[in-house]
Amino acid sequence: MCKVKKFVETLTEETTMSKKEYVLTMTTCLLGGLVIGMLCSPRKYTKIGCENGSNNSNNRVSNDEVKRQKDCKKEKRKNKDRIGDR
Repeated sequence: MCKVKKFVETLTEETTMSKKEYVLTMTTCLLGGLVIGMLCSPRKYTKIGCENGSNNSNNRVSNDEVKRQKDCKKEKRKNKDRIGDR
């Protein structure tokens, strides 16, 4: 208890602070407050963007169609190679 009383007595002492120390202290407090605010905020999983058209069921391509497109591209490459060999 004596240590606490001594510490409380030292709090009334006046000290001087340079402008540089003052600015650094205020900057540290501001940045610390921002970090604590972000960690304690209720919104953890926010999305930025509207995702227009990404979930439309009409725009989805079936696996069969994807395979056909890949096979078609392979055939085109083979044909180009055959023509280039002549």
